[in-house]
Amino acid sequence: MDRGQRERVERAYAEWAGCYHRLMRRTYHRVERAISRAHLGRHLPRNPRARLLDAGGGDGEWCRWALAEERAGSAVLVDLSPAMLSLARRRGARGGRDPVLLRGDVGNLPVPRNAFDLAFALGGVLSHLLDPGRALEEIVRAVRPGGRIVVSVDGRVVGLRTARDARLPGPLREILRGRAVPLFHHHPFPFPVRFFSPDELRAAVEAAGVEIVSMIGKPVFTRFLAPEEPLTEEELAERVALEMAFVADPGFLPYADQIEVIGVVA
Repeated sequence: MDRGQRERVERAYAEWAGCYHRLMRRTYHRVERAISRAHLGRHLPRNPRARLLDAGGGDGEWCRWALAEERAGSAVLVDLSPAMLSLARRRGARGGRDPVLLRGDVGNLPVPRNAFDLAFALGGVLSHLLDPGRALEEIVRAVRPGGRIVVSVDGRVVGLRTARDARLPGPLREILRGRAVPLFHHHPFPFPVRFFSPDELRAAVEAAGVEIVSMIGKPVFTRFLAPEEPLTEEELAERVALEMAFVADPGFLPYADQIEVIGVVA
């Protein structure tokens, strides 16, 4: 990433950080995060000695979840954005166990080889990088053989819907070909975004030397079920239960907004 690209990314995420927590309180994002917590809780064993890398971890939600749930005993969060790292720092000031915060590029992680037992790249991180393949290789490099990684990407249906609604036939064709596309005025990030099909994500993860343990799509139904309507905790649990009944169904994976994979490093 050259200096100009880095500066554009930093400006975009500085703006994003200003509204991040407000957006994450919306019903759609509450459901999406609850699905991930259930998925991770099902497949990641408790290990209070495990070392966690949170690549592109933003405000630190996921590494703090792992520490609180004893899926890890220590964590390092790497993010390029000073604004998002500031959010993570302020979040730590409210209590709980704190990760070590490092500023860095997920495509060139400032961590040693085989230094971690577990790595996260959640929130569609790989979709929002200029070279997601390189970033995946870096994440795998940082995890010891036998360690686990968890990654999520934006599903192809999101790009198709965005390009369709904006009446952008050129990007629509590129998305169908599996290429990254710049949706500058119709997507919150000022760089090309890669939207993955389930098969593309599976191929990328396996090519990086990772054996897939679980693949889910999330969410599938909430987009169509009043995604902005506030839900009580009981209603949220019912919505998540509906989603969880179908998240691993291969027939629904292509229609999910995000695809999430848990795998073991060879």
